[in-house]
Amino acid sequence: MLAIELDIRTLSFITVVFSLGFGAGRIAFGAARSLFSGLKQVGFGLLCIGLAFLLIGLRHQIPAAWSLVVANSVLVLGFMLMNRGIQGFREIPRSDTRIGVAVVAFTVLALSYFSYIEPSFAQRVFWVCLSLSALSGMCCRNAIRRGPLNTLMPQKVLALGFGLFGAFMLMRALWALDEHALQDFMAAGTIHQLAFLVMIMLLVTVAFGLTWLASEYLYQELKQYEQIILTSPEGIVLVDAEGRYRMANDASLDFVGLSREDLLGKRSLDLYGREFYETVTLPNIKKAFSGEASATSSWVDHPDGGKVYLTITYYPVPDTRGRNSLVAIHTKNMTALHFAQKEKQRIFDLSLDMLSVIGMDGVFREVNPSWTRTLGWSQEELLQSNWTEYVHPEDVPKTREAEDGLQRGEPVADFVNRLRTRNGLYRHIAWMASPDVENRLIYCVARDVTNRISREQELFVMSTIDPLTGAHNRRFFMEKLDEEMERARRYGTPLSLLAIDIDHFKKVNDTYGHAVGDKVLQRCVDTCKQTLRASDAFGRLGGEEFMAILPFADQDMGHETAERLRAALSRCTEGDGDGLPAFTVSIGVVRLEGDDTAESLRKRADEALYRAKENGRNRVERG
Repeated sequence: MLAIELDIRTLSFITVVFSLGFGAGRIAFGAARSLFSGLKQVGFGLLCIGLAFLLIGLRHQIPAAWSLVVANSVLVLGFMLMNRGIQGFREIPRSDTRIGVAVVAFTVLALSYFSYIEPSFAQRVFWVCLSLSALSGMCCRNAIRRGPLNTLMPQKVLALGFGLFGAFMLMRALWALDEHALQDFMAAGTIHQLAFLVMIMLLVTVAFGLTWLASEYLYQELKQYEQIILTSPEGIVLVDAEGRYRMANDASLDFVGLSREDLLGKRSLDLYGREFYETVTLPNIKKAFSGEASATSSWVDHPDGGKVYLTITYYPVPDTRGRNSLVAIHTKNMTALHFAQKEKQRIFDLSLDMLSVIGMDGVFREVNPSWTRTLGWSQEELLQSNWTEYVHPEDVPKTREAEDGLQRGEPVADFVNRLRTRNGLYRHIAWMASPDVENRLIYCVARDVTNRISREQELFVMSTIDPLTGAHNRRFFMEKLDEEMERARRYGTPLSLLAIDIDHFKKVNDTYGHAVGDKVLQRCVDTCKQTLRASDAFGRLGGEEFMAILPFADQDMGHETAERLRAALSRCTEGDGDGLPAFTVSIGVVRLEGDDTAESLRKRADEALYRAKENGRNRVERG
């Protein structure tokens, strides 16, 4: 009876069943949880062992190459995969992968050599057992090595199983050297039967050890989660269908001032009163037990007196059968934050500046009342719109450019554009904005600077415009002359300068008075502005002396322009009804030369003007 039970084919069949069953189980277990993904490789290794023994059991029924070379190569490969799987499962470095691959490759070569070139059953057994011994030693080492996950007793069981198997395989390899007469594996004796039994013992040990190790890992993970919950700074409790506390973390205990033994079994009714229990706690617990999570925020009477503002979240906790057996209540004390938010909202509402939060899509998310005070639009109207709808058409390009910078995470400071008010007018608004790219929001502080810009414009006019005539004053004109000369030289374009003087102006003042003389100056300026191009610059340098800068004008064009001015001024008082006396002007025109400075150019224009005076006035002379 014993001989039948220990038949090689029977033992081979048992090994196949154990290997395939345990291998499939490890693969399923590893696929179920990412923490145990390394078990999948262990499972594939066991499948390889099962396949190998299936081929061995079919000796004499399949080609010899399959039952000799392929079967033993797959067997050694299975042990290499188990070694890699143990390393992955235990999250330790796979430092011996090359050694394992080398062992498998050498085994394949040795089997091929001693099967076909120099056939030797003893040599085949020797090298296969030696390879299995080496790989078992590697598995033993990796089972006991320290790593991120350590559970000593299951590791020792695994290491013991691989160590005993490795030692037996080494003894089997040495014994094979003396086994000269044995040529048929399927007719082998006790030592081969014992090898199968040791293999079966190893399979059981591996399956048991890995399952034990996995359960220990799960237990450690569970303890870590428990520790996280217990030490969380926010209150977390578990309650049953009656609202009685079944678990409470340290923060919950500190909040209510009770020990764990005193709190468990109580209800929030006992701590916060019937009204809070019936209006807040009980309805939300019922929702959670029906599978619906809920949250609420409210003021709660603290057991030690006073009130606290809590945010409370209720969510169901299913048991292993998927039924909601408990409800988790997550409590967060928001009192300080609540007051801080109220302060922030008070500042937000009372600020004279226009505060807003705008989405990256341009739509207002929040605006304070200053927007309504400044632009006239209600907060409800603004919150339904895109802020670019209010931008002045002329300011749209630069506004889009600033908006693109904010989209890239670049803050904006001292940006000014014009926004449309409810009555259709525009106000100048200065912006500072900071983007929150992660949350796709832009935080803005804006201020109405219309009055400031108006004052700046007035100051600019006062500093650059002659108050009597409206022409540019001498200082601004000379700065403009420097700019135009630099531009003409940079781009190689011509430039002409006109020097204009009213003929016999002193006689006009002496004859008609200074009031009429002032009107003559004003008429002269108005006529010159109407005659000159928009790109030309015109200024009063003093008294009745004026100058005009003509960009892009050579001397011929400058002379033609001067003649038009002279003719227009000689008849500008005809039939206007103001009673102004007729007057004429003398004009000197010069062209910018290579070595000219602003002073030398102006001096040459004055010299041409003086020649026009000397040659009879009411004429144009070139310089």
